[in-house]
Amino acid sequence: MKKSGLHQAFAVLSVIAACSFFSCSNSDNDEELIGGAWRPMEVDKSEIVISLTESCDTIKCLNYYWWINDVEENVNGVKQRHYVPYNPTDTDYCSLEGEWYNLRVPQDNKNLLIIKCKENANYDKRELIIGMSAGNVITSLKAIQSASE
Repeated sequence: MKKSGLHQAFAVLSVIAACSFFSCSNSDNDEELIGGAWRPMEVDKSEIVISLTESCDTIKCLNYYWWINDVEENVNGVKQRHYVPYNPTDTDYCSLEGEWYNLRVPQDNKNLLIIKCKENANYDKRELIIGMSAGNVITSLKAIQSASE
């Protein structure tokens, strides 16, 4: 006896559903997931204060490779937002260069963010809110370069 097309489709969908159910894991032992959700990013610091002279600092993600998603730049209360396209090169996994700063995640160390700021000779209040992404996880980091800090 031949099965109808509807019965065959139902059988195929049942097999797919069963495989999906048994292949999903909700275990707390998963490296990246907790109850089906990604673990939060763990960083060595979420805020840095940069000196007024030209200087550099780093922030490290301890549990993911990450990339720069967007940056909100605030200089003396004037805000600008910049989005970073994913475009890895031989030397940088992702990067963004602004008028007074340079951000990059190196190709050979994708869990490190390098923040370099130019000299702040006018004593401007400069802040960066840096949106970092890793899969479905995002976090915000802050870099401040100001005479008042």
